[in-house]
Amino acid sequence: EEEEQRKDDEDDIEVKVEKDNGSLTRGKMDMKHTEFKHLKGTNHQKTPPIHILQPDPILKLSKVMGFGGHTSNQVIFSFDGCSVIYPCHSLVVDMDIETRVQRFFVGHTDKVSCLALNHHGNLLASGQRGPVPVVRLWSFESGQSLALFKTHSHGLFCLSFSHSGGILCGIGKDSHGKSLIVIWDTSQALRGMAVLVLAKSHTEVGIERLRISPFDDSRMVSCGWDNVRLWRIKDGSLRSCPVNLEDHHQLHFTDVAFEPGCHSEADLSVKSVYVSTRSGHLLEVCCKAIAVKRVWHLLSGVGVACLSLHEVFCVTGSEDGYLRVWPRDFSSVFMEIEHEASITAVNIAQDGMKIIAGTSSGNIGLLDASTHRHCTLMRSHTGLIYCLALSPSLHQLITCSQDGTIRVWDPSTCMQLFDFRAPGEVGRCVCYHPHMEVFACGFQGGVVRVFHIPTTTVLAEHRQHQGVVTGMVFSPDGRRLFSSSSSGSLAVYDSEQQACPFIRLLANVVAKGEEFGPKALNLSDDGKSLLFVGPFPFTITVVDTTMLNETLRVDINPAASAPPDVYGPHRPQVDKARLAFFSPRHLDQITVVTFSSRLLRFRASSGELLWEAMLSSPSTASTISRDGKYLFTAGDNSLKVWDSCTMAQDTKNYQVFIGHSDVIPQLEVTADGRSVLSCGDAIFLWDFLARPKMWEPTAEC
Repeated sequence: EEEEQRKDDEDDIEVKVEKDNGSLTRGKMDMKHTEFKHLKGTNHQKTPPIHILQPDPILKLSKVMGFGGHTSNQVIFSFDGCSVIYPCHSLVVDMDIETRVQRFFVGHTDKVSCLALNHHGNLLASGQRGPVPVVRLWSFESGQSLALFKTHSHGLFCLSFSHSGGILCGIGKDSHGKSLIVIWDTSQALRGMAVLVLAKSHTEVGIERLRISPFDDSRMVSCGWDNVRLWRIKDGSLRSCPVNLEDHHQLHFTDVAFEPGCHSEADLSVKSVYVSTRSGHLLEVCCKAIAVKRVWHLLSGVGVACLSLHEVFCVTGSEDGYLRVWPRDFSSVFMEIEHEASITAVNIAQDGMKIIAGTSSGNIGLLDASTHRHCTLMRSHTGLIYCLALSPSLHQLITCSQDGTIRVWDPSTCMQLFDFRAPGEVGRCVCYHPHMEVFACGFQGGVVRVFHIPTTTVLAEHRQHQGVVTGMVFSPDGRRLFSSSSSGSLAVYDSEQQACPFIRLLANVVAKGEEFGPKALNLSDDGKSLLFVGPFPFTITVVDTTMLNETLRVDINPAASAPPDVYGPHRPQVDKARLAFFSPRHLDQITVVTFSSRLLRFRASSGELLWEAMLSSPSTASTISRDGKYLFTAGDNSLKVWDSCTMAQDTKNYQVFIGHSDVIPQLEVTADGRSVLSCGDAIFLWDFLARPKMWEPTAEC
């Protein structure tokens, strides 16, 4: 009995569990109710069990709108040709062509720089950028990570599988900046065995692309500026021989492709490799003679950036944005499809019926070779996405980006519907009208514009602000539009009228600075109160939306009487509010997140401080669920979901979700509470699995 009592009194043990979907769960494990043996603690003071956030995982990544990031020259077909595989920043995405359903390979900590799929379609390799870049091997069917290894110092940009899948080659840089070619043995990876390095080679030759021969795993070919080289693994070393280019020196070679249909039993003299150039030439190189066999000048003054070969035709992608299909004798062009930007990747399905192309503008296009029908599978922003806004019907999503575009999307299909541009200007924040197909956008130069989506026309334009527009919001009834700027001004407009006339401007009301955007303004559920940080960075203010009269002002600085051990050595002196927003109306609360990672909860009606806690890292965005039970924060390129009711007692009860590779400026919960959206490097749509219902607040919340 004494032994059982001692076990009951032992402290619970903090646990952190990494899930296959990329989430991390932190919480307290009640060791009394587990089947695992636990370490004996030294503190016998009983600690009441704290509820662990459920379900686990509470978010599931559903869709991602984006392509590329670090590279846009990696788009490949699956073995059956039914899906396309491509990088999206730190994710690898497998998207079904017909249903547009996406599957994700999550695990990279930086942007994906290269991809390769073996000939049998069951082993996928991906590499990332950055110092000491990681290469991951995946089981394509299950999505499980099989191996992780690091060999290069930096600059990993190319991976290539052998035909059998037993050899993987990667190109990057060594610590001295030389090109480093590494050969790995991946033959036992699917059986869970280790991946071993077979050979390495350091060279000062500039290499842009490398392919392993389909007829001999020990042979490969590379190309780059003023060089085409044939490589061979022999006696544990990697050796190369330059191709005799004759009169074709000083060319920039961009891509290589082996002649399809070559088998190991065929004579080496009949095997050729094709090399494209930025001058528009295409060279055929004899593998036995190691010399140029034939030259075609396909395009005059237009570079061929990539090529792919089939048994009966060849596909090239060029810098003028055209995908061209040629016969094998290159006598004429069968088909040509124009894209919006230069083509960076082309690939042919194994049956030859589909052709995929990627562009430098982040688009993925699909060409059906039998019907000549072309469609766009994915479009992307090419810069950081500052802000997003959902329509009340949830059928449309609006984003504005550093690339100068404002785009309207269909979130159910990930298809782009409209593209708005203001030459020379960059949109910084957007908001959707609650009842009409109208949205407002605030720009970097202080301009506020109102757009009508169906006609793609500008309904209104206002220039009252100086500096960057940091916040915009329509009232719930659609009668008023509010905007703020980095110069501290607050403006209100009459959005009942189509021209949205200007009503009033208040100066030095909102805190000054761009860092408070894109959600510097927040409205209460009933639309009667407007909340913002200001007029000082350490105060939050509430005004009524009718006359803009101040109804509440709160100083968020820590009380001088707080015990010294509350904040430890990093005790803030003058803290600044980063974000402020209303909780759902029935809670009568305001949540504030500060630059020093403090989270404060105030009574909205009185300004009384209810409680405060320290977050694990600084937050760049935050929002709350529709029932007020869950808090969402973004920081360190990841999302965290917290139990909002227990945060005052336990700040370790949260789940972490990775996938983004850059700062996350905004989070948004859909009106039905079933989804969460995040934006930054791309647009992420998450299924919220908690399915919360309305509940009565408790004293702890």
